[in-house]
Amino acid sequence: MDTNTDESEMQRLATDYAREWRVRRSYGPDGKPRGWVATRLVDDDLAPTVCADTLAGLEEQMRCPGPRYGRHLSSAQRAALLRELADPAVPMRPLPTGPTDPVDEDGIPVSWHHAGPQT
Repeated sequence: MDTNTDESEMQRLATDYAREWRVRRSYGPDGKPRGWVATRLVDDDLAPTVCADTLAGLEEQMRCPGPRYGRHLSSAQRAALLRELADPAVPMRPLPTGPTDPVDEDGIPVSWHHAGPQT
């Protein structure tokens, strides 16, 4: 593709997907164009950024992005986790005290063993 075609095609993608994606060109260390990047504007469980060598490849990924990985916890998830951690009915294992903490035959610190009833 020539530069004019690339620019018009990029503008088409930017317009067609304006509600969900921000489309831009990527550049190498030498300042020359390298590929295409789209960043998701919607906070969901889909990949937040997709990259491709061609605009056709980029559009294909924008239409069907993969799943999002490494997502941080939402404030509601954090609150639920903190409530569970604060519940005294949930037994907690103490952290190991250091290299002198005795270990069992499997190398697991004894202080990590469940203190509740054994089943």
